[in-house]
Amino acid sequence: MPDPGRPAPRGLRAVVRRLRPAPAQPRAKAATDYGFVVVVAPGRSGSTLIQGMLNEIPGTLVRGENNLYLYGIYQAYRDFLAFQELHRSNRHRQLISPFYGLMELRKGMWVRFVRNLFVTGALGAESSEQVQRLGFKEVLWHRVTADDTEGFFGFLDAALPGVRYILNTRDPEVVVGSGFWTGQDREKAIAKVERVHDIQAFLRATRPDRVYETRYEVVTGEDVAARDAQLSGLIEFVTGEPASRDVLTSVAAALDTGYGPHPFGESRNDGLGATPPPSEA
Repeated sequence: MPDPGRPAPRGLRAVVRRLRPAPAQPRAKAATDYGFVVVVAPGRSGSTLIQGMLNEIPGTLVRGENNLYLYGIYQAYRDFLAFQELHRSNRHRQLISPFYGLMELRKGMWVRFVRNLFVTGALGAESSEQVQRLGFKEVLWHRVTADDTEGFFGFLDAALPGVRYILNTRDPEVVVGSGFWTGQDREKAIAKVERVHDIQAFLRATRPDRVYETRYEVVTGEDVAARDAQLSGLIEFVTGEPASRDVLTSVAAALDTGYGPHPFGESRNDGLGATPPPSEA
Protein backbone atom coordinates (compact mmCIF):
# COMPACT_ATOMS: atom_id res chain seq x y z
CA MET A 1 0.00 0.00 0.00
CA PRO A 2 1.49 3.39 -0.94
CA ASP A 3 2.71 5.57 1.90
CA PRO A 4 0.35 8.62 1.98
CA GLY A 5 3.15 10.74 3.35
CA ARG A 6 5.37 10.22 0.32
CA PRO A 7 4.92 12.31 -2.87
CA ALA A 8 3.34 10.53 -5.80
CA PRO A 9 5.66 9.43 -8.59
CA ARG A 10 6.19 12.00 -11.33
CA GLY A 11 4.15 10.08 -13.89
CA LEU A 12 1.29 9.65 -11.46
CA ARG A 13 1.28 13.38 -10.62
CA ALA A 14 0.84 14.17 -14.34
CA VAL A 15 -2.12 11.81 -14.52
CA VAL A 16 -3.68 13.42 -11.43
CA ARG A 17 -3.26 16.89 -12.96
CA ARG A 18 -5.03 15.79 -16.12
CA LEU A 19 -7.90 14.31 -14.14
CA ARG A 20 -8.29 17.34 -11.88
CA PRO A 21 -11.24 19.51 -12.99
CA ALA A 22 -10.16 22.63 -14.88
CA PRO A 23 -10.93 25.99 -13.23
CA ALA A 24 -14.41 27.16 -14.14
CA GLN A 25 -14.38 29.68 -16.98
CA PRO A 26 -16.81 32.59 -16.97
CA ARG A 27 -19.75 31.85 -19.25
CA ALA A 28 -19.72 33.82 -22.44
CA LYS A 29 -22.63 36.22 -22.75
CA ALA A 30 -25.56 34.92 -24.75
CA ALA A 31 -27.66 37.15 -26.96
CA THR A 32 -30.51 36.82 -24.45
CA ASP A 33 -28.34 38.21 -21.62
CA TYR A 34 -28.74 41.80 -22.78
CA GLY A 35 -31.44 44.33 -22.20
CA PHE A 36 -32.61 46.07 -25.36
CA VAL A 37 -33.64 49.65 -26.02
CA VAL A 38 -34.87 51.26 -29.24
CA VAL A 39 -35.46 54.95 -29.96
CA VAL A 40 -38.54 55.57 -32.12
CA ALA A 41 -38.59 59.09 -33.56
CA PRO A 42 -39.09 61.08 -36.76
CA GLY A 43 -36.08 62.67 -38.41
CA ARG A 44 -34.91 66.03 -37.04
CA SER A 45 -36.60 65.47 -33.69
CA GLY A 46 -33.37 65.32 -31.68
CA SER A 47 -33.03 61.54 -31.76
CA THR A 48 -29.23 61.67 -32.15
CA LEU A 49 -29.06 63.74 -28.98
CA ILE A 50 -31.11 61.09 -27.17
CA GLN A 51 -28.74 58.46 -28.58
CA GLY A 52 -25.80 60.39 -27.11
CA MET A 53 -27.50 60.70 -23.74
CA LEU A 54 -28.26 56.99 -23.60
CA ASN A 55 -24.61 56.22 -24.29
CA GLU A 56 -23.67 58.22 -21.19
CA ILE A 57 -25.54 55.69 -19.03
CA PRO A 58 -23.03 53.10 -17.75
CA GLY A 59 -23.43 49.69 -19.36
CA THR A 60 -25.56 51.06 -22.21
CA LEU A 61 -24.57 50.98 -25.88
CA VAL A 62 -26.99 52.54 -28.35
CA ARG A 63 -26.00 52.62 -32.01
CA GLY A 64 -27.22 55.03 -34.65
CA GLU A 65 -29.44 54.59 -37.68
CA ASN A 66 -29.14 51.36 -39.69
CA ASN A 67 -31.64 51.83 -42.54
CA LEU A 68 -34.17 49.92 -40.43
CA TYR A 69 -32.77 46.66 -41.80
CA LEU A 70 -34.78 44.66 -39.25
CA TYR A 71 -37.94 45.65 -41.10
CA GLY A 72 -36.56 44.17 -44.32
CA ILE A 73 -35.84 40.92 -42.48
CA TYR A 74 -39.35 40.97 -41.03
CA GLN A 75 -40.82 41.34 -44.52
CA ALA A 76 -38.84 38.31 -45.70
CA TYR A 77 -40.02 36.39 -42.61
CA ARG A 78 -43.64 37.43 -43.20
CA ASP A 79 -43.56 36.47 -46.86
CA PHE A 80 -41.82 33.16 -46.16
CA LEU A 81 -44.45 32.16 -43.59
CA ALA A 82 -47.17 33.03 -46.10
CA PHE A 83 -45.41 30.88 -48.70
CA GLN A 84 -45.20 27.99 -46.24
CA GLU A 85 -48.89 28.27 -45.50
CA LEU A 86 -49.75 28.36 -49.19
CA HIS A 87 -47.86 25.13 -49.88
CA ARG A 88 -48.35 23.33 -46.58
CA SER A 89 -50.33 20.53 -48.25
CA ASN A 90 -47.97 20.04 -51.20
CA ARG A 91 -46.12 16.91 -50.02
CA HIS A 92 -43.19 18.94 -48.65
CA ARG A 93 -41.84 15.86 -46.83
CA GLN A 94 -41.39 13.87 -50.03
CA LEU A 95 -38.10 13.93 -51.90
CA ILE A 96 -39.87 14.29 -55.24
CA SER A 97 -41.81 17.38 -54.16
CA PRO A 98 -40.80 20.81 -55.53
CA PHE A 99 -41.40 22.05 -51.95
CA TYR A 100 -39.29 19.35 -50.27
CA GLY A 101 -38.07 20.62 -46.88
CA LEU A 102 -40.10 23.83 -46.99
CA MET A 103 -41.32 23.43 -43.42
CA GLU A 104 -37.87 22.82 -41.94
CA LEU A 105 -37.25 26.54 -41.52
CA ARG A 106 -39.32 27.49 -38.48
CA LYS A 107 -40.34 30.73 -36.79
CA GLY A 108 -37.94 30.28 -33.88
CA MET A 109 -34.99 30.02 -36.25
CA TRP A 110 -35.78 33.44 -37.72
CA VAL A 111 -36.06 34.95 -34.25
CA ARG A 112 -32.75 33.49 -33.04
CA PHE A 113 -31.03 34.57 -36.25
CA VAL A 114 -32.21 38.17 -35.91
CA ARG A 115 -31.28 38.32 -32.24
CA ASN A 116 -27.76 37.03 -32.84
CA LEU A 117 -27.33 39.22 -35.91
CA PHE A 118 -28.41 42.34 -34.05
CA VAL A 119 -26.31 41.64 -30.95
CA THR A 120 -23.17 40.84 -32.96
CA GLY A 121 -23.58 43.88 -35.18
CA ALA A 122 -24.45 46.27 -32.37
CA LEU A 123 -21.56 45.14 -30.18
CA GLY A 124 -19.03 45.45 -32.97
CA ALA A 125 -15.57 45.74 -31.40
CA GLU A 126 -16.93 46.64 -27.95
CA SER A 127 -16.26 44.27 -25.08
CA SER A 128 -19.41 42.41 -24.09
CA GLU A 129 -18.25 42.50 -20.47
CA GLN A 130 -18.85 46.24 -20.33
CA VAL A 131 -22.27 46.18 -21.99
CA GLN A 132 -25.52 45.30 -20.28
CA ARG A 133 -27.96 46.99 -22.65
CA LEU A 134 -27.88 47.27 -26.42
CA GLY A 135 -29.99 49.33 -28.76
CA PHE A 136 -30.30 51.65 -31.71
CA LYS A 137 -32.11 54.78 -32.77
CA GLU A 138 -33.94 55.09 -36.05
CA VAL A 139 -35.96 57.72 -37.92
CA LEU A 140 -37.29 55.62 -40.81
CA TRP A 141 -40.25 54.15 -38.95
CA HIS A 142 -42.61 55.70 -41.49
CA ARG A 143 -41.59 52.84 -43.81
CA VAL A 144 -43.52 50.39 -41.62
CA THR A 145 -46.96 50.11 -43.18
CA ALA A 146 -50.16 50.14 -41.16
CA ASP A 147 -50.77 46.50 -42.12
CA ASP A 148 -47.32 45.50 -40.89
CA THR A 149 -47.25 47.46 -37.64
CA GLU A 150 -48.60 44.82 -35.28
CA GLY A 151 -46.67 41.98 -36.90
CA PHE A 152 -43.38 43.83 -37.13
CA PHE A 153 -43.33 44.97 -33.52
CA GLY A 154 -44.41 41.51 -32.39
CA PHE A 155 -41.44 40.14 -34.34
CA LEU A 156 -39.15 42.76 -32.79
CA ASP A 157 -40.40 41.89 -29.30
CA ALA A 158 -39.65 38.21 -29.93
CA ALA A 159 -36.20 38.86 -31.37
CA LEU A 160 -35.21 41.38 -28.67
CA PRO A 161 -36.88 40.09 -25.50
CA GLY A 162 -38.19 42.79 -23.18
CA VAL A 163 -37.19 45.56 -25.60
CA ARG A 164 -37.95 49.04 -24.27
CA TYR A 165 -39.05 51.82 -26.59
CA ILE A 166 -38.10 55.46 -26.16
CA LEU A 167 -40.52 57.71 -28.02
CA ASN A 168 -38.87 61.01 -28.86
CA THR A 169 -41.04 63.90 -30.03
CA ARG A 170 -40.65 67.49 -31.13
CA ASP A 171 -43.01 70.16 -32.47
CA PRO A 172 -43.91 68.72 -35.91
CA GLU A 173 -44.02 72.15 -37.54
CA VAL A 174 -40.41 72.68 -36.50
CA VAL A 175 -39.45 69.17 -37.56
CA VAL A 176 -40.68 69.46 -41.16
CA GLY A 177 -39.04 72.86 -41.50
CA SER A 178 -35.64 71.51 -40.50
CA GLY A 179 -32.79 69.66 -42.14
CA PHE A 180 -33.45 67.10 -44.88
CA TRP A 181 -37.24 67.55 -44.67
CA THR A 182 -36.90 70.98 -46.32
CA GLY A 183 -35.85 69.28 -49.56
CA GLN A 184 -39.04 67.18 -49.72
CA ASP A 185 -42.61 67.94 -50.66
CA ARG A 186 -44.11 69.42 -47.51
CA GLU A 187 -47.29 67.34 -47.56
CA LYS A 188 -45.30 64.14 -48.00
CA ALA A 189 -42.92 65.15 -45.23
CA ILE A 190 -45.84 65.84 -42.88
CA ALA A 191 -47.38 62.47 -43.78
CA LYS A 192 -44.14 60.66 -42.90
CA VAL A 193 -43.83 62.45 -39.57
CA GLU A 194 -47.47 61.71 -38.78
CA ARG A 195 -46.90 58.06 -39.65
CA VAL A 196 -44.13 57.91 -37.03
CA HIS A 197 -46.51 59.54 -34.55
CA ASP A 198 -49.07 56.83 -35.36
CA ILE A 199 -46.49 54.16 -34.56
CA GLN A 200 -45.61 55.90 -31.32
CA ALA A 201 -49.31 55.94 -30.40
CA PHE A 202 -49.53 52.22 -31.22
CA LEU A 203 -46.62 51.48 -28.89
CA ARG A 204 -48.12 53.60 -26.10
CA ALA A 205 -51.41 51.73 -26.38
CA THR A 206 -50.02 48.21 -26.70
CA ARG A 207 -46.86 48.34 -24.55
CA PRO A 208 -47.49 50.98 -21.90
CA ASP A 209 -45.05 49.40 -19.45
CA ARG A 210 -42.23 49.40 -22.01
CA VAL A 211 -42.35 52.92 -23.41
CA TYR A 212 -40.91 56.19 -22.18
CA GLU A 213 -41.38 59.59 -23.80
CA THR A 214 -38.77 62.26 -24.25
CA ARG A 215 -39.62 65.69 -25.58
CA TYR A 216 -36.98 67.72 -27.39
CA GLU A 217 -38.28 71.03 -26.07
CA VAL A 218 -38.06 69.76 -22.47
CA VAL A 219 -34.67 68.08 -22.84
CA THR A 220 -33.12 71.21 -24.38
CA GLY A 221 -35.22 73.79 -22.52
CA GLU A 222 -34.21 76.35 -19.92
CA ASP A 223 -36.32 74.74 -17.18
CA VAL A 224 -33.54 72.71 -15.57
CA ALA A 225 -35.86 71.03 -13.07
CA ALA A 226 -38.16 69.79 -15.86
CA ARG A 227 -35.18 68.65 -17.91
CA ASP A 228 -33.61 66.78 -15.01
CA ALA A 229 -36.92 65.15 -14.14
CA GLN A 230 -37.27 63.85 -17.70
CA LEU A 231 -33.67 62.65 -17.87
CA SER A 232 -33.88 61.01 -14.44
CA GLY A 233 -36.96 59.16 -15.63
CA LEU A 234 -35.10 58.11 -18.78
CA ILE A 235 -32.19 56.72 -16.77
CA GLU A 236 -34.49 54.79 -14.45
CA PHE A 237 -36.51 53.48 -17.39
CA VAL A 238 -33.39 52.14 -19.08
CA THR A 239 -31.55 50.77 -16.03
CA GLY A 240 -34.40 49.88 -13.68
CA GLU A 241 -32.69 51.87 -10.92
CA PRO A 242 -33.10 55.46 -9.65
CA ALA A 243 -30.76 57.92 -11.35
CA SER A 244 -27.71 58.90 -9.33
CA ARG A 245 -26.53 62.50 -9.42
CA ASP A 246 -23.31 61.47 -11.21
CA VAL A 247 -25.11 59.62 -13.98
CA LEU A 248 -27.66 62.42 -14.39
CA THR A 249 -24.81 64.94 -14.69
CA SER A 250 -23.12 62.80 -17.36
CA VAL A 251 -26.33 62.40 -19.33
CA ALA A 252 -27.12 66.12 -19.20
CA ALA A 253 -23.56 66.91 -20.31
CA ALA A 254 -24.45 65.47 -23.72
CA LEU A 255 -26.25 68.78 -24.33
CA ASP A 256 -22.85 70.49 -24.47
CA THR A 257 -21.27 67.91 -26.76
CA GLY A 258 -23.23 68.38 -29.96
CA TYR A 259 -24.85 65.44 -31.72
CA GLY A 260 -26.10 65.08 -35.25
CA PRO A 261 -24.82 65.78 -38.78
CA HIS A 262 -24.24 69.49 -38.09
CA PRO A 263 -23.80 69.98 -34.33
CA PHE A 264 -24.66 73.54 -33.29
CA GLY A 265 -25.05 74.51 -36.97
CA GLU A 266 -27.80 76.50 -38.62
CA SER A 267 -30.13 73.53 -39.01
CA ARG A 268 -30.10 73.15 -35.23
CA ASN A 269 -31.88 76.46 -34.87
CA ASP A 270 -35.02 75.42 -36.72
CA GLY A 271 -33.64 76.73 -40.02
CA LEU A 272 -33.61 80.35 -38.83
CA GLY A 273 -29.98 80.87 -39.73
CA ALA A 274 -28.49 81.71 -36.32
CA THR A 275 -26.14 79.42 -34.45
CA PRO A 276 -27.75 78.27 -31.20
CA PRO A 277 -25.93 77.94 -27.90
CA PRO A 278 -24.74 74.41 -27.00
CA SER A 279 -27.63 73.77 -24.64
CA GLU A 280 -30.05 73.94 -27.58
CA ALA A 281 -28.22 71.57 -29.92
